[in-house]
Amino acid sequence: MAYPPGATNRVTFENKRTNQRTVEMIKEARYLFKLRGGGKHPSISQGGYSTSVSASGNTHAQDALDLATRLFSRERRLLWEWCMWEVGFASWRRSLITGVWPAHDHALPKGGQLSDAADRQIVQWHQGDNALKSDKPYPRILSSGFVARTWEKYVDLRPSGTVDLSGLVTAFTAGGRSPDVKPVQQALNHFLDSKLAVDGLAGPATKGVYETYQSRLYGIPKSDPAADGIPGPNSLSKLGFKIT
Repeated sequence: MAYPPGATNRVTFENKRTNQRTVEMIKEARYLFKLRGGGKHPSISQGGYSTSVSASGNTHAQDALDLATRLFSRERRLLWEWCMWEVGFASWRRSLITGVWPAHDHALPKGGQLSDAADRQIVQWHQGDNALKSDKPYPRILSSGFVARTWEKYVDLRPSGTVDLSGLVTAFTAGGRSPDVKPVQQALNHFLDSKLAVDGLAGPATKGVYETYQSRLYGIPKSDPAADGIPGPNSLSKLGFKIT
Protein backbone atom coordinates (compact mmCIF):
# COMPACT_ATOMS: atom_id res chain seq x y z
CA MET A 1 0.00 0.00 0.00
CA ALA A 2 1.28 3.51 -0.85
CA TYR A 3 1.10 5.96 2.04
CA PRO A 4 1.35 9.77 2.06
CA PRO A 5 4.79 11.09 3.10
CA GLY A 6 5.32 10.64 6.83
CA ALA A 7 2.23 8.48 7.37
CA THR A 8 4.19 5.49 8.60
CA ASN A 9 6.69 7.46 10.70
CA ARG A 10 6.76 5.98 14.18
CA VAL A 11 5.67 8.42 16.87
CA THR A 12 4.88 8.50 20.57
CA PHE A 13 1.29 9.58 21.13
CA GLU A 14 0.02 10.01 24.69
CA ASN A 15 3.05 8.05 25.90
CA LYS A 16 2.25 5.06 23.65
CA ARG A 17 4.11 3.95 20.53
CA THR A 18 2.25 4.00 17.21
CA ASN A 19 2.65 5.74 13.84
CA GLN A 20 1.38 8.95 12.31
CA ARG A 21 -1.35 7.31 10.20
CA THR A 22 -2.83 5.67 13.29
CA VAL A 23 -2.68 8.95 15.23
CA GLU A 24 -4.80 10.61 12.54
CA MET A 25 -7.24 7.69 12.66
CA ILE A 26 -7.66 7.75 16.44
CA LYS A 27 -8.11 11.53 16.46
CA GLU A 28 -10.86 11.26 13.87
CA ALA A 29 -12.61 8.46 15.77
CA ARG A 30 -12.53 10.63 18.89
CA TYR A 31 -14.00 13.55 16.94
CA LEU A 32 -16.88 11.41 15.65
CA PHE A 33 -17.48 10.05 19.15
CA LYS A 34 -17.60 13.56 20.63
CA LEU A 35 -19.98 14.95 18.00
CA ARG A 36 -22.31 11.95 18.36
CA GLY A 37 -22.70 12.53 22.07
CA GLY A 38 -20.32 9.89 23.40
CA GLY A 39 -18.61 12.21 25.85
CA LYS A 40 -14.99 11.70 26.86
CA HIS A 41 -13.12 9.22 24.70
CA PRO A 42 -11.25 6.23 26.21
CA SER A 43 -7.54 6.51 26.93
CA ILE A 44 -4.96 4.30 25.23
CA SER A 45 -3.86 1.57 27.63
CA GLN A 46 -1.35 -0.17 25.33
CA GLY A 47 0.39 0.88 22.14
CA GLY A 48 2.35 -1.01 19.55
CA TYR A 49 5.86 -1.94 18.43
CA SER A 50 6.40 -4.01 21.56
CA THR A 51 6.35 -7.64 22.71
CA SER A 52 6.68 -6.80 26.40
CA VAL A 53 3.07 -7.77 27.28
CA SER A 54 3.09 -11.56 27.07
CA ALA A 55 -0.73 -11.86 27.16
CA SER A 56 -0.90 -10.01 23.83
CA GLY A 57 1.30 -12.52 22.03
CA ASN A 58 2.73 -10.82 18.98
CA THR A 59 -0.37 -8.81 18.13
CA HIS A 60 1.31 -5.61 19.38
CA ALA A 61 4.69 -6.38 17.82
CA GLN A 62 3.84 -3.89 15.08
CA ASP A 63 1.11 -1.25 15.21
CA ALA A 64 -1.86 -1.93 17.52
CA LEU A 65 -3.81 -0.20 20.29
CA ASP A 66 -5.78 -1.20 23.37
CA LEU A 67 -8.37 1.26 24.68
CA ALA A 68 -9.55 1.56 28.28
CA THR A 69 -13.32 1.08 27.86
CA ARG A 70 -13.79 -1.00 31.03
CA LEU A 71 -16.09 1.56 32.69
CA PHE A 72 -18.05 2.49 29.57
CA SER A 73 -21.78 1.82 29.47
CA ARG A 74 -22.89 -0.59 26.77
CA GLU A 75 -24.32 2.31 24.76
CA ARG A 76 -21.08 4.32 24.86
CA ARG A 77 -18.94 1.27 24.14
CA LEU A 78 -20.95 0.34 21.05
CA LEU A 79 -20.82 3.94 19.81
CA TRP A 80 -17.04 4.03 20.30
CA GLU A 81 -16.68 0.73 18.47
CA TRP A 82 -18.75 2.03 15.55
CA CYS A 83 -16.69 5.22 15.27
CA MET A 84 -13.50 3.14 15.20
CA TRP A 85 -14.87 0.91 12.45
CA GLU A 86 -15.92 3.93 10.45
CA VAL A 87 -12.41 5.38 10.23
CA GLY A 88 -10.82 2.04 9.31
CA PHE A 89 -9.95 0.18 12.51
CA ALA A 90 -10.66 -3.45 13.17
CA SER A 91 -11.76 -2.93 16.77
CA TRP A 92 -13.62 -5.16 19.17
CA ARG A 93 -14.30 -5.84 22.83
CA ARG A 94 -11.95 -7.94 24.92
CA SER A 95 -13.92 -9.25 27.90
CA LEU A 96 -12.35 -9.51 31.35
CA ILE A 97 -10.00 -12.47 31.83
CA THR A 98 -9.08 -12.48 35.51
CA GLY A 99 -5.34 -12.36 36.04
CA VAL A 100 -4.70 -11.66 32.35
CA TRP A 101 -6.38 -8.36 31.40
CA PRO A 102 -9.30 -6.10 32.31
CA ALA A 103 -12.14 -5.58 29.85
CA HIS A 104 -10.94 -3.31 27.06
CA ASP A 105 -11.20 -2.64 23.32
CA HIS A 106 -8.50 -3.98 21.00
CA ALA A 107 -7.88 -1.99 17.81
CA LEU A 108 -5.86 -2.72 14.67
CA PRO A 109 -5.51 -0.11 11.88
CA LYS A 110 -6.54 -2.02 8.76
CA GLY A 111 -4.01 -1.60 5.97
CA GLY A 112 -1.41 -0.46 8.51
CA GLN A 113 1.89 -1.86 9.72
CA LEU A 114 0.64 -5.03 11.40
CA SER A 115 2.26 -8.19 12.69
CA ASP A 116 1.31 -11.52 11.16
CA ALA A 117 -0.60 -12.33 14.35
CA ALA A 118 -2.61 -9.11 14.04
CA ASP A 119 -3.38 -9.80 10.38
CA ARG A 120 -4.73 -13.21 11.36
CA GLN A 121 -6.89 -11.59 14.03
CA ILE A 122 -8.48 -9.30 11.43
CA VAL A 123 -9.33 -12.30 9.24
CA GLN A 124 -11.01 -14.00 12.20
CA TRP A 125 -12.86 -10.82 13.14
CA HIS A 126 -14.12 -10.36 9.59
CA GLN A 127 -15.49 -13.90 9.85
CA GLY A 128 -17.58 -12.87 12.84
CA ASP A 129 -15.69 -14.10 15.89
CA ASN A 130 -13.65 -12.54 18.68
CA ALA A 131 -10.20 -13.55 17.33
CA LEU A 132 -9.32 -15.36 20.57
CA LYS A 133 -8.72 -19.05 21.23
CA SER A 134 -12.22 -19.14 22.73
CA ASP A 135 -13.53 -18.37 19.22
CA LYS A 136 -16.73 -16.80 20.53
CA PRO A 137 -19.13 -15.12 18.07
CA TYR A 138 -18.63 -11.41 17.41
CA PRO A 139 -20.83 -10.90 14.37
CA ARG A 140 -21.78 -7.20 14.38
CA ILE A 141 -19.13 -6.20 11.86
CA LEU A 142 -20.66 -8.52 9.24
CA SER A 143 -23.74 -6.31 8.83
CA SER A 144 -22.06 -2.94 9.46
CA GLY A 145 -20.89 -2.14 5.94
CA PHE A 146 -17.38 -1.43 7.25
CA VAL A 147 -15.60 -4.72 6.58
CA ALA A 148 -13.67 -3.21 3.65
CA ARG A 149 -13.25 0.24 5.21
CA THR A 150 -9.73 1.64 5.52
CA TRP A 151 -8.52 5.07 6.61
CA GLU A 152 -7.86 6.04 3.00
CA LYS A 153 -11.43 5.14 2.00
CA TYR A 154 -12.76 7.15 4.94
CA VAL A 155 -10.73 10.21 3.95
CA ASP A 156 -12.25 10.04 0.46
CA LEU A 157 -15.73 10.21 2.05
CA ARG A 158 -14.94 12.97 4.51
CA PRO A 159 -16.72 16.27 3.66
CA SER A 160 -14.70 18.94 1.92
CA GLY A 161 -15.16 21.80 -0.52
CA THR A 162 -15.93 25.51 -0.52
CA VAL A 163 -19.10 27.18 0.74
CA ASP A 164 -20.37 30.74 0.68
CA LEU A 165 -20.62 32.02 4.25
CA SER A 166 -22.95 34.94 3.59
CA GLY A 167 -25.41 32.77 1.66
CA LEU A 168 -25.43 30.18 4.44
CA VAL A 169 -25.96 32.77 7.16
CA THR A 170 -28.88 34.24 5.22
CA ALA A 171 -30.43 30.82 4.62
CA PHE A 172 -30.03 29.62 8.22
CA THR A 173 -31.29 32.92 9.65
CA ALA A 174 -34.40 33.02 7.47
CA GLY A 175 -35.02 29.27 7.25
CA GLY A 176 -34.53 29.46 3.50
CA ARG A 177 -32.63 27.70 0.74
CA SER A 178 -29.11 27.96 -0.57
CA PRO A 179 -27.05 25.67 -2.82
CA ASP A 180 -24.49 25.43 -0.01
CA VAL A 181 -27.01 24.11 2.53
CA LYS A 182 -26.88 20.64 0.92
CA PRO A 183 -23.17 20.02 1.53
CA VAL A 184 -23.60 21.27 5.10
CA GLN A 185 -26.46 18.83 5.63
CA GLN A 186 -24.32 16.05 4.17
CA ALA A 187 -21.49 16.98 6.54
CA LEU A 188 -23.80 17.01 9.57
CA ASN A 189 -25.05 13.57 8.57
CA HIS A 190 -21.47 12.36 8.20
CA PHE A 191 -20.20 13.58 11.56
CA LEU A 192 -23.33 13.39 13.72
CA ASP A 193 -25.16 10.57 11.93
CA SER A 194 -28.14 12.94 12.04
CA LYS A 195 -30.08 11.53 9.06
CA LEU A 196 -31.18 14.96 7.85
CA ALA A 197 -32.95 15.23 4.52
CA VAL A 198 -30.38 16.63 2.07
CA ASP A 199 -32.78 19.07 0.43
CA GLY A 200 -30.99 22.42 0.63
CA LEU A 201 -33.55 23.86 3.06
CA ALA A 202 -32.16 25.31 6.28
CA GLY A 203 -35.39 24.64 8.17
CA PRO A 204 -35.90 23.94 11.89
CA ALA A 205 -34.54 20.37 11.68
CA THR A 206 -31.29 21.42 10.00
CA LYS A 207 -30.85 24.43 12.26
CA GLY A 208 -31.51 22.27 15.32
CA VAL A 209 -28.85 19.75 14.29
CA TYR A 210 -26.41 22.60 13.68
CA GLU A 211 -27.12 23.84 17.23
CA THR A 212 -26.35 20.34 18.52
CA TYR A 213 -23.16 20.31 16.47
CA GLN A 214 -22.02 23.66 17.91
CA SER A 215 -22.88 22.51 21.43
CA ARG A 216 -20.78 19.35 21.16
CA LEU A 217 -17.98 20.99 19.19
CA TYR A 218 -17.45 23.72 21.80
CA GLY A 219 -18.53 21.76 24.87
CA ILE A 220 -21.33 24.19 25.73
CA PRO A 221 -25.05 23.77 26.49
CA LYS A 222 -27.49 24.31 23.64
CA SER A 223 -28.84 27.29 25.58
CA ASP A 224 -25.49 29.07 25.17
CA PRO A 225 -25.68 31.97 22.66
CA ALA A 226 -22.73 30.45 20.77
CA ALA A 227 -24.93 27.44 19.90
CA ASP A 228 -27.30 29.54 17.81
CA GLY A 229 -27.63 27.23 14.81
CA ILE A 230 -26.03 29.77 12.45
CA PRO A 231 -22.90 28.62 10.57
CA GLY A 232 -19.70 30.55 11.22
CA PRO A 233 -16.15 30.31 9.85
CA ASN A 234 -14.78 28.14 12.66
CA SER A 235 -17.65 25.66 12.86
CA LEU A 236 -17.73 25.31 9.07
CA SER A 237 -13.99 24.74 8.88
CA LYS A 238 -14.34 21.94 11.45
CA LEU A 239 -16.89 20.35 9.13
CA GLY A 240 -14.21 20.33 6.42
CA PHE A 241 -15.18 23.39 4.39
CA LYS A 242 -13.26 26.38 3.09
CA ILE A 243 -15.07 29.71 3.19
CA THR A 244 -15.75 32.28 0.49
